Amino acid sequence: MKIGLALMRMRVRGGMERDCLAIGRALAARGHDVHLLTTEPQYAQDAAFAVREIHVPRYMGPRRLAAFAEAIRELRKHETFDAVISFGRVVGCEFHYAAELPFRRRGFPFSWLPRVRTYGKLEAAIHSPSAPSRTIFYLTERQREAYRALYGDMDQRSCVIPVIRHDDRPVPAKFYAKRENVRRKLAIPANAPLAVLVATKPLKKGLLRILAAMPRFPLLHLLVVGASRNAQWKLAELIHRVGDRVHCVPYSDEVMDLIGAADFMVHPSDEDSAGLAIVEGLSSGIPVIVTENCGYADLVVRLDAGLVIPVPFQGLALSSAIEGVIGNLDRMKGQAREAAMALNREPSWTDEVANAVERLGLGASQNAA
Repeated sequence: MKIGLALMRMRVRGGMERDCLAIGRALAARGHDVHLLTTEPQYAQDAAFAVREIHVPRYMGPRRLAAFAEAIRELRKHETFDAVISFGRVVGCEFHYAAELPFRRRGFPFSWLPRVRTYGKLEAAIHSPSAPSRTIFYLTERQREAYRALYGDMDQRSCVIPVIRHDDRPVPAKFYAKRENVRRKLAIPANAPLAVLVATKPLKKGLLRILAAMPRFPLLHLLVVGASRNAQWKLAELIHRVGDRVHCVPYSDEVMDLIGAADFMVHPSDEDSAGLAIVEGLSSGIPVIVTENCGYADLVVRLDAGLVIPVPFQGLALSSAIEGVIGNLDRMKGQAREAAMALNREPSWTDEVANAVERLGLGASQNAA
């Protein structure tokens, strides 16, 4: 089959971009002719399949996304694709990968913003009963329920994929194997409790909430992976006077080693459709503290590998969770290691996507016969 992956922007460290490339690799490994269709091909040069640049006007935001969708439609008039998987509200494709929470859930006054209205219309077009999308992939059941509340029952064409685990994030051969080396490089005391937050946009993932809780724990250190040191350190020092206990490092391929050096992960995000960082924490065998509005909060509960903070968020609940983890580290680390082993037994999420795409091709050939 000739399969297109339609993703307008390719960010270097974006979660949706990593998912797109992983799906492409899985389909290519099965012998399919895969083409990534994007406006930024320079960020996907390591892809194991064809990467093609789609030229669209330099509009801003949703106008550019609509132009990209139109460019994909024009391409298909002159070139045959058996299927195209859309990423990021690209209308008119056979498959849609819903990597985000619905835009239309935002009430007044946000519903009046042009950006929200336009993205909402694109989203509604994808979920319309008359849309060409045969299957819509959701990251979690919680995310699917959010869309169902807005667009009704879509069980005939909705698919919740298994837990996302990327091959480029292997579990360390031995838990905490590089713990001492990492702490030494970052000047973190060997016996100090260390929490880790993994986020390229830490303010959206609860950094301010963590900093507000840190004065209650004078021995606690925080490792922020994926953030600018200057900005985050100034917040920590000027507002909460904890700058000497906050360590910021850029996102890198050594992220699993950094996570493994911590005692627990804290991810009190405002919202998260899934939360890949949560899975990385669980895969590293450390307990995870997460807000219940994150998609993978249910996974933390199912694996009994951390604590879930209820919403609406309260700072005291986060402080209590941190105190509970620090006070029971040995027991909770043991449970987290068992959870990491359980994750290894989860079915492959890329296989689920590839199987759905191949079923479409099989169905088309049977209909033709």
